[in-house]
Amino acid sequence: MKEKTENQLAWRRKQSEKLKKNMEIFLNIYAELGNISQACKAANICRASYHHCLKKESYIVTWRGEEVEFAQAVKDAYEEAIDGMEAEALRRATVGTQELVLHQGKPVMVPQLDAEGKPTGETVALTRTKVSDLLLIFLLKGARPKKYADHRTVEQTGSIEHVHRDIRDLTPEQQHGRMNEYVRNYQRMLGIGNN
Repeated sequence: MKEKTENQLAWRRKQSEKLKKNMEIFLNIYAELGNISQACKAANICRASYHHCLKKESYIVTWRGEEVEFAQAVKDAYEEAIDGMEAEALRRATVGTQELVLHQGKPVMVPQLDAEGKPTGETVALTRTKVSDLLLIFLLKGARPKKYADHRTVEQTGSIEHVHRDIRDLTPEQQHGRMNEYVRNYQRMLGIGNN
C-alpha cells in the first residue's frame, strides 16, 4: 500500500513538472502570437488546464529563467503579443508589404536584372510595395485619441420632463400599461415593432 502511494506521488510530481514545462512553452507561444488556443495546442495542454493554472493562486512557473506567478506571466505575455502586433501594424502602415502585380489574374513577369542593372535572361514576377493608410489611421487614433479619434457631440434641444412615480403606487393594470409603453418606446428607438 505504501509503495502504491509513493508511486502515485511520484507520478503526480512528474505530471506537475511536465505541466509546468508545457506552461512555459504556452507562455512563449502566447507572447509571440497572442492567441490562447494556438498557444495551448503548441504546448500540448487543454484550455481547461490553462484556466485551472490561471485561477490557481500562487501557481509558480519558470519563464525566461525566472520563477513567476503564472497569472502575472500570462498578463506580461499578452502585453508582449500586443506590442508585437503594434510593431507589425506600424511596419505595414509605413514600410508596407510586397504584393504581386497581376494582369488578368496572372502575375506580370519582367526581366530579372543583375547588380549592374543588366538583364540576366531570367524573368521574375513584378511586385509593388503596398502601405496601409487605414492601419496608420488606427495607430494614430489609439496613440493620440484626443487629437485623432472621432469626436461626436450630441445636442439636446427642447425640454425634458421627468416625473418620477414609484411603480408600486400604480395598480396592476397601470403597471402593465407602463411596461407596454416602455417596450413600445424601446422598439421604436431600435426601429422595430409597430410604431
